[in-house]
Amino acid sequence: MLDRLEVSAGTVEEDFRLAMRQLAAGISIVTAGDDKERGGFTATSVISLSVDPPRLLVSVDNRSKTWPLLQSNKGFSVNLLAHDQAHLAEVFAGRTQAHGSDRFAGAAWRRYPGAGFALEGAIASVHCVLEEAIERHGHVLVIGRVLASTTAPAPALIHWDRSFHKLGS
Repeated sequence: MLDRLEVSAGTVEEDFRLAMRQLAAGISIVTAGDDKERGGFTATSVISLSVDPPRLLVSVDNRSKTWPLLQSNKGFSVNLLAHDQAHLAEVFAGRTQAHGSDRFAGAAWRRYPGAGFALEGAIASVHCVLEEAIERHGHVLVIGRVLASTTAPAPALIHWDRSFHKLGS
């Protein structure tokens, strides 16, 4: 139980942003598209919605250039990043000059037909078919029906307080 309620002088939005910086989260790259056109983005808003049946939920900014690819291809892949893949998180977050398909350069990717691209070296890749999309507050909550998953043991990359950290040994 909290002894006291701390109230700052900031706005609700500013205070919420500060609070969410304290929520450690795994880093994923969500991919969609096909051999002609592909895209992806860095995400921390990925959750296991259900194990039975297997479902995944991803929050997508509705202005993302990947969102139309996900819609048209009806599928996507979520790649959970290993601790040594922070540079890819930066690229897919738009913090470099790379855009669209150029973001995939410098890493090995395998296409999963109808469900985006799997990143070699990711600690897990989950391939999904778009089951439902719910638009709310500038984002789309995408529910994916899981087609397949792969894992590769390695320490995870997490994001906490505006920086990347290694989780595990």
